[in-house]
Amino acid sequence: MDGDYFGGAIKSLQLALHDFPRHLLFPYQLSWVDIAEDVFNNPENKDLVNELPLEVFKPYNNLFHSAIEGLDEERAKLLKNNATMFAAAKTAKLMQNLIAIRRGTTDKDAFMQLARRTINTFNRYSAAEYNTMVHRTRIVKQWEQFEAETMYPNIEWLPSRAATPDEVHRGYWNHVWAKTDPFWLNNFPGCRWGCKCSWRTTDAPPTGKGQLKPVPPSPGLEGNPYFTNEMISRNHPYYYGIPKHIPKLGVLHNPDEVVYLDYITDDNKSFQVHFLARDEFDRANSKFVPYLFNAGFKDIRFLPAIEHKKNPTIKRYFGNYAGHGCADVLADGNYVELKEVGAGKKLLRNMKDNALEGLLKADILFIRIKGKITAQETKDFFKYVHQRRKNKKIFLINKYNEIIPSL
Repeated sequence: MDGDYFGGAIKSLQLALHDFPRHLLFPYQLSWVDIAEDVFNNPENKDLVNELPLEVFKPYNNLFHSAIEGLDEERAKLLKNNATMFAAAKTAKLMQNLIAIRRGTTDKDAFMQLARRTINTFNRYSAAEYNTMVHRTRIVKQWEQFEAETMYPNIEWLPSRAATPDEVHRGYWNHVWAKTDPFWLNNFPGCRWGCKCSWRTTDAPPTGKGQLKPVPPSPGLEGNPYFTNEMISRNHPYYYGIPKHIPKLGVLHNPDEVVYLDYITDDNKSFQVHFLARDEFDRANSKFVPYLFNAGFKDIRFLPAIEHKKNPTIKRYFGNYAGHGCADVLADGNYVELKEVGAGKKLLRNMKDNALEGLLKADILFIRIKGKITAQETKDFFKYVHQRRKNKKIFLINKYNEIIPSL
């Protein structure tokens, strides 16, 4: 299994395990008996794979979060949520392994023996994973220092400090690259499991690259975390073959102080965006920020879209609307849906359809239209919607960016 999960870098993994302060892992060790009993008794229970068994997920998540310290708060949030996705993937992969063992035997003693060995192996992997996250956190801190320095324009790759070094990076030792060299985007000390190399800034000139043999990073360790804001990438084998929703499921369990990222407008107004809402915010919802503030809202949070409806956190995020879908925003305690309707002959029809659908899952609707409608058509639209969605409020944003409230 070591070869499967660490790309065959067995020596690197062994070094990482050897150097790990194992007492740190004790509070997070998984008790194997209850987990194994659940799998043996219910091997066909799809929730064991499609949901996150919290007794498995939480110890991994807590351990990995503990590795990320001493960083700017917002960067730490990004790295912790990425580490959470990894913890969720690890949980799913462990459960898949246990279920595969169970399907191969009906003998409980044999199963329990193999299950204990498998869980202990995954616990052992946690040592290397924790070490790597500590090191990648250090990489972020060091690169921040490198960026702040102006006296030394270049960086030297230093030899491994390990007593028995993994010599994969030996070809890089004592070579110098410019700070701005794209080499550093994907190559750095710690981009392979157990790597103990280091680096330093220098005014020595860059060395020739003609004789250097590129060394690919270990699967999952691609990308300088300063630039990617990732502890572990999705190329790690834990992600292979697990349900696609599982990593996001893990993030939904993180507390608000970790999962909501702080944003500031150009005029210094603050709001928050859920880690899982960033893509939709960038793609479609960011344009609504000034309208929300102009309408008088102050406490604004952009919410995640939860695709897997059985997730137990859905009520935490969407309250009584949890069974109707996911609103886009929580503003001053109100659920708000954001809609945009293009111009065309069916503008009014599309406005009505979008409004009725949106107000099934929200208290308030912001609807932005690109076509032109008359004042009478605006009144008729409000009347039509209010007759069908009572006690709701609508903010219509016309093609001139004027906000017209319904009540």
